[in-house]
Amino acid sequence: MPIRERDMKQFRTSRRAGPMLVLACLCALMGTGCASKYGPQTTKVNYYSDCYQPIADLRGAEKQFNTTMVMSTAIGAVVGALVGASQTNKPEGAIAGAAIGAGAGAGAGYLIAKYNDEQDSRVRLASYARDLKTDAAALDRVSAAGQVAYNCYSARFRAALEDYKAKRISRAELDARYAEIKSGLAEASSILGQTLDEADRREAEYRQVLQTEAKKASRPVPPVQTVAAPSKKAGKPTRRVTPRQTSDQLQNLSNGVGSYRESAQQVTAVKADLDEIQLQMDKIMLAQG
Repeated sequence: MPIRERDMKQFRTSRRAGPMLVLACLCALMGTGCASKYGPQTTKVNYYSDCYQPIADLRGAEKQFNTTMVMSTAIGAVVGALVGASQTNKPEGAIAGAAIGAGAGAGAGYLIAKYNDEQDSRVRLASYARDLKTDAAALDRVSAAGQVAYNCYSARFRAALEDYKAKRISRAELDARYAEIKSGLAEASSILGQTLDEADRREAEYRQVLQTEAKKASRPVPPVQTVAAPSKKAGKPTRRVTPRQTSDQLQNLSNGVGSYRESAQQVTAVKADLDEIQLQMDKIMLAQG
């Protein structure tokens, strides 16, 4: 009897502690999970708000994505905490469960875990393909925003240089305008670089999904191929060739991974243009004396 009473007391304690631990996990996630992976804005906008707008739009979209990801991670933590507490009857079990649940919500195996309970392979593969298409479109928006910033800042630099040579603005104003232009280009390049880091991780996840699904179907993994090379010239979008959709969902998923790789390559090309134009502008400014 004494052992039984002790167990019941411990269980009641864990039940009271569980909600408090879950609340603590949520507070920690909401407090730190929304920090921008792009870092703070570094460009002080005085002259060219139109050129900075695509960068601001990327930051706004990233903030919205972070909010969604935090909620996904928080839900995983809540479920994990409750399961951990119920299985161990100890607060420590809730803490461990929350950590595991949070990892499932945002970790490397998130894509596989997301649809792991779906028994119908057709529904599962269609869901992966839908996510893949959404992620590729997000990369395309990033490269398009970088391209717009590149075009805008390049045109504004040429205009400012012409105004200086025609003595319509002073050297001090030229320097101020150039400082903002260079900062905007550098910030855009940094955002694209961090996007590429995330894209590499995401592509690795999709390739893991492809391997997992091929294994489940007892089939070889369809090779991932890209069908277009990124453009080397800014302002000239890459000609994209959409892979032909077939009745083979696994092959379609492989084609989708190839398209995702193309989108990432285009981001790489735009970033290279952003970096190159900064070097060219530096040389031009040095030549002004």
